[in-house]
Amino acid sequence: MGDRGLLRRSATEVEAGGAQFAADVRSFETAKLRMLNGAHSALAYVGLGLGLEYVHQAIADPDLNALMRRIMKEGAASLTPAPGQDLVAYAETLERRFANASLGHRLIQIAMDGTQKIPQRWLASIATLQKQGRQPSALLFALAGWIAFACSSQRMLDDPLAGRLMEIRERSSDARAAVNAIVGEGGLFNAAWQADSATLEGIVAQVRAIAQRGMRRALTEMLAAARPQQP
Repeated sequence: MGDRGLLRRSATEVEAGGAQFAADVRSFETAKLRMLNGAHSALAYVGLGLGLEYVHQAIADPDLNALMRRIMKEGAASLTPAPGQDLVAYAETLERRFANASLGHRLIQIAMDGTQKIPQRWLASIATLQKQGRQPSALLFALAGWIAFACSSQRMLDDPLAGRLMEIRERSSDARAAVNAIVGEGGLFNAAWQADSATLEGIVAQVRAIAQRGMRRALTEMLAAARPQQP
């Protein structure tokens, strides 16, 4: 069953084959972008930063698994589901699919064309959640992970805007300059979303943490900070 079919809990059942139909597929397509694709991209950039190669390896990593779940929860929270659209069940189905080693889905393939994917997969969710007064810590960490990936001098970039990213990499003297050039005023993603000053500072701190302490420690620190405090 395809991604769209996994989501159609509200549609009319066809008794013979169990097929489902939906009058408006937009909410299902948006869920796919923000949950399936959004989680995939996060696993790719953070997983590569941890030295992993495949999606199933990333899912088996406890820290990355926790990040993936938070990404899907944040993506789901940014959506207005159709009647009967079960986003919790969809997230569970996606996690099982990601864990399937036989798919052989390589992280470096998912990491291609990041500038074309990130606005729909992450930035739309971030913008929606921030309008609601929420701070999507997992999505913002994933964004920091992509910036660290794109600005690494050791990476060859497979991206339509690789030239622009290389310029940012070469002209940015520190993490702040790179982050501002990408998500600040007049930055690379300005048409999709622009970070306010507090959010920009948070992304800068995450990019610096990744560069100075490594992806593993930066990830575990973010997860610990985002965990609800026990009374």
